[in-house]
Amino acid sequence: MLCRLYGARPDQLGLTRPVIPVPRAPTDVPVSPAAVSESVELVLEVEGPVGGPLTLAQLDQAVRYYATEYARFPPDRLTAEVRRCRSAVNSMLGHAPPAGRRGELRVLGGWLSALLGNLAHHRGEHTVADIHLRTAVGLATDAGHPRLRAWALWARSMVARRQGNAATALVLARAGSISAQGPLQQAQGLAWAELPSLVALGHDPSPAIAAAQRAMDAAPAEEPGRFGFDRAEFHLHLAEALLAAGRPAAALSHATTSRDRKPPGSPGWVAATLALALAEVRRGELEHATGLAALVLDTVPPGRFRDTSRQRLTRCVAELNHHDPARTAQVLGDRLGWL
Repeated sequence: MLCRLYGARPDQLGLTRPVIPVPRAPTDVPVSPAAVSESVELVLEVEGPVGGPLTLAQLDQAVRYYATEYARFPPDRLTAEVRRCRSAVNSMLGHAPPAGRRGELRVLGGWLSALLGNLAHHRGEHTVADIHLRTAVGLATDAGHPRLRAWALWARSMVARRQGNAATALVLARAGSISAQGPLQQAQGLAWAELPSLVALGHDPSPAIAAAQRAMDAAPAEEPGRFGFDRAEFHLHLAEALLAAGRPAAALSHATTSRDRKPPGSPGWVAATLALALAEVRRGELEHATGLAALVLDTVPPGRFRDTSRQRLTRCVAELNHHDPARTAQVLGDRLGWL
């Protein structure tokens, strides 16, 4: 309309920006996490304060559900429900269950603590995250559960890096890798925990990338969910490590592969899209990078952004603004005021 009114092209009126189609986020909604925790509490009422086989089975299914559907809920919403389940575990342990059931409850409590730690990290509460993850490590060690111990140590490594403690992060990463179970978890520890810690300390990422790739290639299958690992996450970690190492051209293909494997609008898609945008900034492709940052804002409502996504977007926009403040202001404007 403005173009017809003034007899001008869109670019002459400052109305253009990189045209990238906005993808549609998945419309199917999973079961409410509240319904899951309520079912656990109801079964506990039936079986009594120490619980029983049905309560244990329900708790196990709850952990699997929360881990599998982790990316589908905002962290604040999921935190309250995971905490309700862990409170049920604490209550059962407080009533001195039989030894065998006590061991199972400690493992379930460990996984729930690991989830709470990861959720706190995604809310930007890093001290709280480390407290929950230390609990998970302790419960895993006490119960003799190497997979849980490895995952919780790698998550603690992630939190330590976020707090600027790269040397501690590397120690935790390698401690977790000692407990890794099979090639997929070995690839997870290398890509998620060891590789970014090495880069943060100034080491060449190439040997760790090669080792992670060998482990990933040897894995029989991917595993979905927060406690699993897949190729989308693998390529995201490689992209971000290469960006941190100053190799944006090498990061580009990994970021693209990761993004293409995730549903539009999901946290994994956001992280990969912003890694791709940052790679483009550093390659001098400012128009494409600006369009990618705008695409994320077009696709994801502010209330569904994790703290980690906000940090990625803030970093990307800061670099864009350094190179071309006029374009950044034109395309993104005041839309970043909530960050």
